[in-house]
Amino acid sequence: FLVKVFLMKQYAYIANYNYEIGNFDTFNTQYVNIKSLSTKFKNSLFADVTNIIKQVKNKNLLSKVQNEWYKDISEDVLLDLKNDIEAIDLNMIDVNGIVEVKDVDFAAPEITSQYGDWKDKRQVSYAVQLRDENKYSTFSSWSKPEEIGNKANPTITVPQDNNGRERLIFRKIDNGSTQFVGVVKKTETKFRDI
Repeated sequence: FLVKVFLMKQYAYIANYNYEIGNFDTFNTQYVNIKSLSTKFKNSLFADVTNIIKQVKNKNLLSKVQNEWYKDISEDVLLDLKNDIEAIDLNMIDVNGIVEVKDVDFAAPEITSQYGDWKDKRQVSYAVQLRDENKYSTFSSWSKPEEIGNKANPTITVPQDNNGRERLIFRKIDNGSTQFVGVVKKTETKFRDI
């Protein structure tokens, strides 16, 4: 039990660190590890508790014990424990095929600029994460890097999510730090990176 909790904390620490530095591939790996360990933890804990109760019930010592006592333990206490474990929520969304950035368009309307990170001979790419209330998905792959040239503030096209979840948009210029740039609401498909 303690080993699993320790592992989950370590995976969470590594995931958080990689989220902070924008290393989404490693974040996604740790995210999957946490989800997998949590599922295995819940399932194995239920199996262990059930086996212990069965073993205790079959002991000669308990044959003389009133059934009410066993019933209280097995039905009330174990059901409470089962409900508590099932209530553990990791704020994670299971996604089969996350929404990807479809297009990065510098032409509509064209804004020429040489300020901040928007400089000639640099490249920009985008990634998406889904959000549903307080739950988050893994990240999409980074979009194909687009040449900035003398332009800035492109319009990003992101398809709607099949379940109507919001899409969080992240930007990376060259191999620099990752920046959160905005949210595309449920039915929107366009986002202007300002």
